[in-house]
Amino acid sequence: LSVSLPMLFERFPAIQLAQAPIRRATFVLRGYETIPVKLGQI
Repeated sequence: LSVSLPMLFERFPAIQLAQAPIRRATFVLRGYETIPVKLGQI
């Protein structure tokens, strides 16, 4: 993540959430089921 996220933000500087992220319904593997985004102009 320390490499991939900066690269993502460099390539898509206008990236933003399209809607609220959806969390997984489990306590074992915490995190998000989906994180919908809008990339903006490329």
